[in-house]
Amino acid sequence: MIPKRARGISRKETENLFRSGKKKHLKNGFLLWKPSTCAGARVAVSVAKKSAATAPARTRIRRRVQASVKKLLPQLKPVDMVIVWTAGAGAPAPDTQQLGEELADVFEQEALYKI
Repeated sequence: MIPKRARGISRKETENLFRSGKKKHLKNGFLLWKPSTCAGARVAVSVAKKSAATAPARTRIRRRVQASVKKLLPQLKPVDMVIVWTAGAGAPAPDTQQLGEELADVFEQEALYKI
């Protein structure tokens, strides 16, 4: 689970990210991010209903995505980000290690790591 201080993105801030945040496509979804005035990085994970038919399946996917992001959080600049998982219902649940590597590559490309 992501620490509570890193989960504090309100609905209004999330909507603002969708309107004016930078977007980067991932293998099974996309990442929206925007620089923040908060002390550290804040993350929200959204799983589309088309990705999994039942709530427990969506929760399982959400927790795996959060686990992969949790390892990278201390190294990130202060940003607000939303990770949206949009893989189809037939797609397998994300592998934490592979997703972590993919996110690390995206964070490096977008210069989101602290120097």
